[in-house]
This record gives sequence, C-alpha cells and structure tokens, in this order.
Amino acid sequence: MLHYLQHVSRKVGKTRTMRGRMARKIDDRKLKEIFEKVEENPGKKAGFLARLLGLARSEVTRSLPALDEKGLLVYEDEEGRLFPFDRSESKNS
Repeated sequence: MLHYLQHVSRKVGKTRTMRGRMARKIDDRKLKEIFEKVEENPGKKAGFLARLLGLARSEVTRSLPALDEKGLLVYEDEEGRLFPFDRSESKNS
C-alpha cells in the first residue's frame, strides 16, 4: 500500500517527507501571511504567530522550510524565536 501511495503522490505532484509519507503542499498565500507576521513581530515564537493567524503552532513550524524554498528567509534562534533574515546585513559581512 505504501508503494502505491508514493507512486500516486508523484503523479499528483504532492510533496513527500523523508519517511515517504505524503505531506500537504502549503498554500503560497498562507506562507506570505506567516512571513509578514514574522516581519511585523520579530523575535516572537511560532505559537504566538500561530495565534495571530488562527493556525496551529505546528502549521507555522512546518511552514519554515517552505518559506526558505520560496526565498522568504526566516532565522530561528536557539530559543525558538523567529526573525526575518535581513539580506542587506549578509551582503555587508
């Protein structure tokens, strides 16, 4: 059955996790909303942003790699706080 699901997921263009399970594709509009909230509230944790957006904390956390793939770079520090990545600072380094 798992082999069938993997085959079907490739056919319909869904993304897969490393364990072979199908993952939901994240809506671009939702990604943009998450990134905008990070910009408006730098240093806040995923749970805080999730409450502002009416989402589950896990949904915001799972969106971080997709934000990166879209070029919407977010930095997460060791305490779990999220910051927008400032491209101008990286060019000056």
